[in-house]
Order: sequence, then C-alpha cells, then structure tokens
Amino acid sequence: MRIFNAALFRCVLTTTILSLSIVSCAGSKPAIAAAPSHSWELVWSDEFDGDAIDPGKWEHSLDCTDHGNNEAQCYTNRKDNSFVNNKGILHIVAREEKFSGPAHSPDQREYDANDTSVTKSYTSARLRTKNLFDFKYGRVVVRARLAGGQGMWPAIWMLPTDGVYGGWPSSGEIDIMEAVSLDTAGAANEIHGSMNYGMKWPQWSAHGRDFESRKSFTREFHDFMIEWEADEIRWFVDGIHYGTQSSANWFIYIWNNQETGFSVANPRAPYDQRFHLLLNLAVGGHWPGQPDKNWQGDREFLVDYVRVYQCGSGNSDGTGCASAHDAPVDASIVVTPDAGAPRVNRFPIFQDGPEALTFKAGDRKIANTPVINSWMKSPGNVVITAPDIGGKHGKVLNIDFSGAGNVFFSSADMSDDEAFANGFRLVGGSAWSNHGTLEFDLFIESIDAGTRLVAKLDSGYPDLGQYVIETPAIGEWTHVAIRVSDLLANPLDGGKGIDLGNVANLIVVEATGSSTARIRLDNISLSCAVNALPKAWQWDTACSIEPALATN
Repeated sequence: MRIFNAALFRCVLTTTILSLSIVSCAGSKPAIAAAPSHSWELVWSDEFDGDAIDPGKWEHSLDCTDHGNNEAQCYTNRKDNSFVNNKGILHIVAREEKFSGPAHSPDQREYDANDTSVTKSYTSARLRTKNLFDFKYGRVVVRARLAGGQGMWPAIWMLPTDGVYGGWPSSGEIDIMEAVSLDTAGAANEIHGSMNYGMKWPQWSAHGRDFESRKSFTREFHDFMIEWEADEIRWFVDGIHYGTQSSANWFIYIWNNQETGFSVANPRAPYDQRFHLLLNLAVGGHWPGQPDKNWQGDREFLVDYVRVYQCGSGNSDGTGCASAHDAPVDASIVVTPDAGAPRVNRFPIFQDGPEALTFKAGDRKIANTPVINSWMKSPGNVVITAPDIGGKHGKVLNIDFSGAGNVFFSSADMSDDEAFANGFRLVGGSAWSNHGTLEFDLFIESIDAGTRLVAKLDSGYPDLGQYVIETPAIGEWTHVAIRVSDLLANPLDGGKGIDLGNVANLIVVEATGSSTARIRLDNISLSCAVNALPKAWQWDTACSIEPALATN
C-alpha cells in the first residue's frame, strides 16, 4: 500500500507542475528528462541502479567524532549501515550497537583510520563526493525518504572542497535538507534548508527557512532541491519554492594581509567556489537531542536518486536557468537577511597623543590613559619624541632606535581606585582570539638591513606574544594590522604567552637584530569583532577593553 501511494503521489505531483522528470504511473523510477537549450542540463547523477555503492562517486567517512554537534554515532562503511537494494534505493541505516573507531574526522591532520580509541552506542553512515564530483553552481535534486525517531538527523548538504576562505564556517555550508526527530511527540513535520557562513566559530551566521508539510517525510519520497547561482540560492520541496538567500545578505569576514587586515570578502564569497555533496544520518546532537534507547528496529534514510544539473545558458555565474522547468520562484520569499558585516569595536590608544580608555563602573565613569614608556639595554638606545608633522597625521610618535630597546604603552596608575588595578582585560574571548587586531600606521625613515621590527602584547615580561613585522617601503606611511591570534600563537621562549584577562602593556614595539631604525607611529588601536546579529545560544557576542580588577 505504501509503495502504491508513493507512486500515486509522484504522478499527482507531476501532473500539477512541469517536472524535471517523466514519471511512470506504474511506480517505476522517473526517467531523466532531456533538457532543452538554455535550461538545466544533467552533468552528474547516481540512480543507485547497481548492486553496490559506487566508489567512483561516493566516499564513506569513517570516524567516531561528534562533528562539533555532540553527535552520538560512529560512521562506518559496513553494509549494515549503507547499501543499495535491488530496487535501486540507497539505504543509510542507523543502528543501536556498540562500535569503536577514530577520534578524528578524515579531514583532520590527526586522523588515523586504524584508530579505535572512541566507542559509541550507535552506528550510521555518511557519504560524500569530495574529490570525486565537485562543482560550482547548478541545480541539485535528491529524491529521498527520511528517517524518523528521537535523535534522528538525516541531512542532504554541501561543503566546500578547497576551503579557500578557511576552515568551517568561513568557506561556507549549504544545507539542502535537514530534519530532526521526525514522528516524535511534539515534533513538527518539517524540514529545514539553510546556510552557514560569516565569522569564525562560535560567532558564525546560520540562516534558513523551514518547510512544513501535511504529507509524511518518513513514509513517502520527496524531491529536495536547491538552485545555486552566483548571487542567489533557492530551496524547494516537491517543486514548491520556500526559501531564497542572496549575496546581499551573506558575507564572510576574512584575513587579507598585514596591510589591510580583516575585511568582508567579495560579495559572492564563500559561495563562489567548488562544493561537494554529502548524505548522512546523524544520531543525536545538540539540535535533535539525544536518541532514545531500546529501538524496535533499525532506522533508515532512503535515497532514490541524486541528480546535479548545470545551466546551459553559457553564463559562467550559473544564471539563466532559474525555474526553467518547474518550481516557479516566488521573489518575496527571502531567508532571514543578515547585516552583511560584523560589528567591529575599535579602541584608540594613540591618536595625536595617548587616548583615554573610558569605562563604566556602576554609576561611575573612569578613565585610564595609557602611559608611554621605554626600556633600553644601554642609555640612549631609545629616544622618543612626539612632533606635530601637520597634515592628516598631526602629532605622531617618533622613535629613534640605536641599540637594544623597546617602547610600550602601559596602564596609568590606578592605585587611587580600590576596585581596580593597573592593567587591562580584553573581554570577549573569541571576539579577540579569532578577530582581534593590533593596528597602527608606520613610517620608516631609515632602518638597518639587519634590523627587524617586532610588535608585542604582554601580560608582564616574559609572558607576552610577538609578531615580526614585514618591513614595508621606506619613506612612506603604511598601515600595519596584526592579528591577536598571531600574538597568542607566538609566545616568548620561557614565557607563558599572553593572558588576555591580564594585559600589562597594550602595545610594545621593539627593534631587534642590529636594532637600528628611525620610525614614526600613529593611529594605534586595538579592535575586536562580533556577529552583528548573534543567535540567542551563541556566546562571545560582545567585546571590550576593561580595567584590571583589584585582587584584594
């Protein structure tokens, strides 16, 4: 009865809309339609008509990691967890059983396929086309029947193949379909289409839309589809358009170089690179919750076919075929828009002289104006002046190095306030460690060939982080941006590195090697960045510089 109803559903569906497929009312698999010119042309497919999963099309992930989601399964390549039946259907099977496997995923440097250090109580399968079929722009259609049950998390999705913009989620993610805990008490009969992008974890952006249906997702097959072009991604179920996201509403925040620092990447990024397909059935996790126990049987995610089309219009950006066949596009359906950029909080330290950092302490407002100090191995090694050179720079910090020494900005004396101590706290966690910068304008009047300039942030010697500045052109102003993450990653030998909760000196500039240089500094600042539209469950959603607290 269920097979008959599924076939009837296909027929009824395809008589109401123009379809990509020609459907047999006898219930056989839809044939691949010939695409007219300037429409979607089939470039890759798997009909699962063989007697096994095609290793030339799919790679199994073999691991027992939680994938950052607190998932409870081990992924295997056993036929118990994934196989093709004699009716041309891929079965991805979740089972309640003990299994041991690798602690890392295949894309991690530490991965060892022979590792069995992690044991979990469930098994399942995850397949991907990475390095077997990767593509940019097109239409993806997956006909599937989903797994239900508490903690079940079937997914049809896409990840970047080359990671051009960095690790997840900087290079993006496209979720064609996800569902959680279908057919359980209180759960809606809905699927989700979404995308992940923006800033680094945990401040990334995740936006999408839900689609609720009166038809069962676990007892009937449905067509889950996206259309992906350069500036737009559209989501469909059974030819019904339910979500759109445009490049005007997505972004990524990337590091460029020492001169330009962080910026929002080109508007099409990260969805302007090659992606690959993934099919998996996760068990448990933060979203679906933990699975129930004592299953009455295995739980299956069934896939009839996967088809990828690309537009035959000849446009390299993938445009020209939107709704060329079925699935009329409703321009009013837009995925929740994003702000288009992170919020950057900038804290000036020197601009025409030292800048006061102001703080609120209850009903009081207090200030700490950093003090310019120097250390030198021998008297006269470091000479500091603050001339007014006019123009847009005005008063600058002039430093003449003629031997070992440095210049640093330390805390003003806060001993008159019993609540605070000398020093600063960089508050905001990953807003600093992922997206924090130390920036300044640098003019090199002269520098010895054997001299390198080093910038530091420190918690009191020897607990500091350091960065060797790439020497810019002589005789012109250059902007220098240094990631806080680079300072954290480069502690001084013998020191503990920087403690962002206890910063003694907001910037240290030192001439090393032959230690001979004449330089000018201006517009010194520290900055951090946060997601402008954070989710309620995200953390590190604000960042600031606060005074150090008194310890007694």
